[in-house]
Amino acid sequence: MLRYAVLLVALVASASLTEGLETRACGSVVHPSRVQISGCTEMPCNLIRGSDVSMELDFVSPRASATLHYEVIATALGITAAYELPADRANACNWLSGSACPISQNEDITATLSMPVLPIYPLVSLQIQHCNCSSKVLSVDVPFTQPPVKMIRALLLIALVPALAYANVGRACTGGRPQATNVMIEGCTAPPCDLVRGQNVIAYIDFTTDRFVAEMTTIPTATALGVTAPYPLPGEFAETCRWLEGTSCPLSPNEDVTYRLTIPVLSIYPLVSLSIEIDIVDEAGDSVTCFMVDAQVVPAGRALKN
Repeated sequence: MLRYAVLLVALVASASLTEGLETRACGSVVHPSRVQISGCTEMPCNLIRGSDVSMELDFVSPRASATLHYEVIATALGITAAYELPADRANACNWLSGSACPISQNEDITATLSMPVLPIYPLVSLQIQHCNCSSKVLSVDVPFTQPPVKMIRALLLIALVPALAYANVGRACTGGRPQATNVMIEGCTAPPCDLVRGQNVIAYIDFTTDRFVAEMTTIPTATALGVTAPYPLPGEFAETCRWLEGTSCPLSPNEDVTYRLTIPVLSIYPLVSLSIEIDIVDEAGDSVTCFMVDAQVVPAGRALKN
């Protein structure tokens, strides 16, 4: 089998496969002579949630091969995981242009890869590594960023993190307040999430505004042992607009937003289970988005929940 690892570092918007992108090689694997990504003319590239990304690659086969298949992995927020392609798309022999499997040594090959970007994927930056397998044959590097609306930021490494896509640990708040579309907490894939004493908790919250918003403030509340009390954030961490990714305040109606939340966990906090409500309010004190997460305070040295 033929294998080529493509480290994509790109996707900005344009509407079709146009000029080849300037990419970088992955290790000692053969580098493709041309890489084109749909909608991208320069790096970083945008991945649009709910649509497919089409990539075209030219390379010379270093050896004869009877079969070819795509392997994709992604790295985001320090986590690397396999990105499963639908079976028909993973079979690279189905996507050759002007040739067919088996392929010959030194044969000029043009192959297309179609990657689905599911609507549930989080708005994160990532790296994607792509491999066409039998034995590693070629590789390439490319980066991604967040577009303004309903797009997934990505520093592609062609392997798209399903683990991240399903790591939504938030639940709805009471009172019908707008719910976050996705809540990811570093080191946690399922509640209760570990809050390590003496460390900061980092969370990424995706939400969509339902109105114009000029300013926002983050208001956490904790409930433990039947007692509910404010969970005060340091001033700079409470200023939500300072921690938006790929956008800034004011926000427009129906704008997709990713917010990086930092929650300090003081060394004096008791080792208890608790639920935390995060309510992000506008300048009038009305909720813009809200979520709750179940957690437990644990001592330093204990591994975070995976």
